[in-house]
Amino acid sequence: MATIEFAQVSKRFGEVVAVDDLTLSVVDGELLVLLGPSGCGKSTVLRMVAGLDEPDGGTIMIGPETVNDVEPRDRDVAMVFQSYALYPHLTVARNLEFPLRQRGIDRPEREKTVGEVAESLQLTELLSRKPAELSGGQRQRVALGRAIVRRPSVFLMDEPLSNLDAALRVETRANIVTLQQRLETTTMYVTHDQVEAMTMGDRIAVISAGVLQQVATPRDLYALPNNVFVAAFLGNPPMNLVPATVATGGDGATVLRFAGGEIPSPPAYRSADLPEAVIVGLRSESIAVHPDGPLTATTTITEVLGAEVHVIAHLHDGTRLVVRQDARRPAPRRGELIRIRVEEAGSVLLFDPDSGKRLEFP
Repeated sequence: MATIEFAQVSKRFGEVVAVDDLTLSVVDGELLVLLGPSGCGKSTVLRMVAGLDEPDGGTIMIGPETVNDVEPRDRDVAMVFQSYALYPHLTVARNLEFPLRQRGIDRPEREKTVGEVAESLQLTELLSRKPAELSGGQRQRVALGRAIVRRPSVFLMDEPLSNLDAALRVETRANIVTLQQRLETTTMYVTHDQVEAMTMGDRIAVISAGVLQQVATPRDLYALPNNVFVAAFLGNPPMNLVPATVATGGDGATVLRFAGGEIPSPPAYRSADLPEAVIVGLRSESIAVHPDGPLTATTTITEVLGAEVHVIAHLHDGTRLVVRQDARRPAPRRGELIRIRVEEAGSVLLFDPDSGKRLEFP
């Protein structure tokens, strides 16, 4: 096992900055997910750890060793790709065995290790087949197995589930988490899928345009996003971000004034010196359609998603709001004027409209 340390790491491709001044620590034995939209630089980070791309600045350490100038084969890492990268002319057994052959492991030890890994991944009955005879999920398990047999100090996984159907992704991501916890191997996992990130990661590092936005546990990332990018990227539906002005209500208390009404300033901000304009962050489950609600909006559409319904509405200035409610409650009709109230005042967050950063006060 090993830690991974990035210190002011940067990578450019021509005029494009793929990774910008990345400083990040991956704890020994944890599963850290790199999350961000396509093209944000997360796969480049993984490739630099593997040695497939060379950083233009900064240092990368695996354990106590700086690996900037270490050849990929000498880094003791194993990478699982989106495309599986299996040898089509070799059987499953031979694919699993290949890294051990490369290391000069003798045949009895190779067969023993392959057998153990095949059993742990339910591949024993498939050992004589070739990749063309396997399903997508089976190929992915072989790719995982080929990484595991090496017993590396670090696993690197680059969108390994993106070629699988939805049901198989759920099953396979659970298998990966179980294996990682059993092996206790430090793992970096790249995905653009927030569900994968939230269900798999011990911590999540959110990246946008090559810049690290926030690193936190899934729970903390959801509850306290550092900025509007993280707030809007995480959650299904994502956090509602509503422009508001700060004003004084009739009773002298600070209020947040929207196009469709006003709400009291959330408890954490009531004694703070707030700017005149803010962006208010409202999670869809912390607001509700209610006849006494202080905000008015017009329903655009309702989306039925099994046990819950997403009510999509717009304030008078066109700002979109999504309310998540139990499907057993009656849903408003399209075009209906509704009232909305905040159910959990403590969950309301305020962001600076210029920097996008969450406002924090002592």
